[in-house]
Amino acid sequence: RHSPDGSNTTRSRGTPRHSPAQRGSLCYPPPMLTLLLALLPANAGGYYYSDSGVVAAGRAGAWVAGADTQFAQYYNPAGLIRVDAPSFSAGLSGVQQNVRFDRVDDAGNLLPAARNQAPPFSVPQLGFATPINDKLGVAFGFNSPFAPSSQYDKEGAQRYSIIETTIWQFAIGGSVAYRPVPWLTVGGSVGGQSLRIDEQLKVTITGPDNDGVDDPEGDVLVEARTWDELKPWWNLGVLIEPHERVTIGLSMTPPVRFVSRGPGLLDFSGNFLEDQLDQSVWNDEDVALNVSLPVILRGGVAVRPDPAAELELAVVWEPWSSLSDIEVEDIDVTVTGPLVGSREVPEKLSLPSDFRNNVSVRLGGEWRVHRQVEVRAGAMWERGALFPQNLSLALVDPWKVQTSLGASAWLIDGRLRIDGMSSALFFPRLEIDDSTVTQTVIPITASVPDPAVVGNGTVRSNGWTAGVRLAWGFTSKTRETLHGTTREP
Repeated sequence: RHSPDGSNTTRSRGTPRHSPAQRGSLCYPPPMLTLLLALLPANAGGYYYSDSGVVAAGRAGAWVAGADTQFAQYYNPAGLIRVDAPSFSAGLSGVQQNVRFDRVDDAGNLLPAARNQAPPFSVPQLGFATPINDKLGVAFGFNSPFAPSSQYDKEGAQRYSIIETTIWQFAIGGSVAYRPVPWLTVGGSVGGQSLRIDEQLKVTITGPDNDGVDDPEGDVLVEARTWDELKPWWNLGVLIEPHERVTIGLSMTPPVRFVSRGPGLLDFSGNFLEDQLDQSVWNDEDVALNVSLPVILRGGVAVRPDPAAELELAVVWEPWSSLSDIEVEDIDVTVTGPLVGSREVPEKLSLPSDFRNNVSVRLGGEWRVHRQVEVRAGAMWERGALFPQNLSLALVDPWKVQTSLGASAWLIDGRLRIDGMSSALFFPRLEIDDSTVTQTVIPITASVPDPAVVGNGTVRSNGWTAGVRLAWGFTSKTRETLHGTTREP
């Protein structure tokens, strides 16, 4: 650990926690650095918990070459060429990640289990799509990836990694698909994208006590509420159909840099230093969090052995290892007190990222069992953006497996389409004894206390998503083939 002046100094384990020297000098550094640590969930593959969209999720995300509804805007906008009638759609999905963490502290004690208590997080989708002619289709809509929320005990063993987190990311805009020749379709989307992150966790002034046990009297609550309301958004896609029974789909979503602004606070209530400060809670009404998301590349090959069946193998790649430093700027916090004087927080702070490239492989498909009913299923394996030793409850993102089921039905002479899906996610049980995740320490002297390791222990996790979508068509149609013609019922 390094002191604020760059020297490598640590606290001796024999030094009393609340010595007069500590009480008389507050060397106050980067408390907003803790906001950075709290906000890291927005920057890992696990944030894209599962691709959104009721139809796509029913195929476990294997929907790059097979995209054929308004939600093709998100996966592959070229798929809008397959929309055969004007239609308005609205959907709602729920997502949940169950987590249990049995932490082992630096003294070797097994602490009470920490469990995610957050209710399922709701994810809406909304849009309109219509063909213009055989060569042109357009859509306008709202989409959002699935991302579960988290809520843990404020005094729980996980409090130095996370207490609460909620992340909203959504895009709204228009898309167009154009087929210049029968075997090739190109598509693109353009619009605005928004990111909001609400986060809460605790940091420490003292580190653990001399026996390696957490010291609640050294805790400081950190909270942030930041939002980038609108950022330009676009993506590109292509469909190549060398044979009537084979489709190749490719799409790209470029990297985006959010500048999420909002208030943050530090709450010293219950801290041993509380009486030595002019106030317990210190606010900064406008900090800027710079969050960069990498490019997303999707590719898929769909085959149709029968006009009523389609099977797709897809791969998605996200190069998180290329993520540069995450930065917090425009910090304006000064902590004062009769004994500590006046200490300013640095105006700009940065934290190096430590992610690995994330890749997932998906296999899914659908089958028309009746001219008004389709069923679908799929499975996915994802590498995850973190090695186990870098994992904390702020982001449980090791490798994972997803299985999905879905179905569609056409009613009212084919005008009303109802889609449903459910999926289950399975994470490995992790026994971590070499964690690199530690407390964030706010030093109160020129020396920085040794932080406790807070990532060792056993992590168990699983999750689910479920959703329904309704689409109303403005002409009477009934499904006849997956990507071919339709006929009047």
